[in-house]
Amino acid sequence: MANLKIDIIYYKTSSDFEMEFNLSGCCRMRMFKDKVETPKGLVNTLARDVSRSKITIIVTDLFGDNSGIPTVAKAIKLPLVNFDKEKYGVSTNDDILIPETAVPLVTKTGIYGGCIIENGPQSIIIVSSVRTLRHEIMKAYIHNYVFDIGQLLAYQERMGVSPSDVPITSDLSHINKPVETDTNENAEETSEATDTTKTEAVSSEVQNNFTIISEENFLEEFDLSSESLPKNTTVKKTSKRGKGLNIALLIIVLLLLVGFGVLAYFFVYLPLLGEPSIFSDGSGNIITEFLNSLFS
Repeated sequence: MANLKIDIIYYKTSSDFEMEFNLSGCCRMRMFKDKVETPKGLVNTLARDVSRSKITIIVTDLFGDNSGIPTVAKAIKLPLVNFDKEKYGVSTNDDILIPETAVPLVTKTGIYGGCIIENGPQSIIIVSSVRTLRHEIMKAYIHNYVFDIGQLLAYQERMGVSPSDVPITSDLSHINKPVETDTNENAEETSEATDTTKTEAVSSEVQNNFTIISEENFLEEFDLSSESLPKNTTVKKTSKRGKGLNIALLIIVLLLLVGFGVLAYFFVYLPLLGEPSIFSDGSGNIITEFLNSLFS
């Protein structure tokens, strides 16, 4: 059985080993993680992750200046929109913006905790950086979601279909909605619909993955003048400055060594030989003679 590929990005927040451990128990998976601190770092990491993984989880603040949601929305070229808070049972009156087509994740008490964005064979999951809220969202929705994708991956493998060629067919309509009890007739219809969906999944065409903004358009889209320097420019300047300081220190050290050598020659070596010098006639204590000559 193939491993489900998952990447986790922590944006301006600390990593969560407990979340990763609990997530790894949902199915067989290959998991990588990264911590980034800048919008550019988030975009570059997201571009790499969606090129290799079915699911990318982004842990970030959902509101405020440290929120990664606006950056993610721009990166995948989706506008930010308001969602129907009454429909999903959100208890706040504040505006909540999420990427278009995203499905909000809301706790039973009506607290918004993140969203899921699907596109073709991949999905991006955004969850709150607040630990307790994040764990509640993961337990209520994400664990089951990842398990379902793992089951779909196993089904595709048994059918001999390349997992990367088949779009995700998970149904997100059940999220944040009560589960209704079906009659026997409805259950049969649901079973038939599920079988039909699986058959269509196997025969469907390849869908496009997330399209991440290019490196060339990054500065224009995000207006980040502080990051407009070419790569390695800062490193080169620092290296030149450090080299100049090293040369200056080397010259100073050499001058000090020469000075000590001259002093040692006149004040130590010649007196030991009893030889006269410019500071002494060779008799008596040279230090005393030198000091007397200074004040005479």
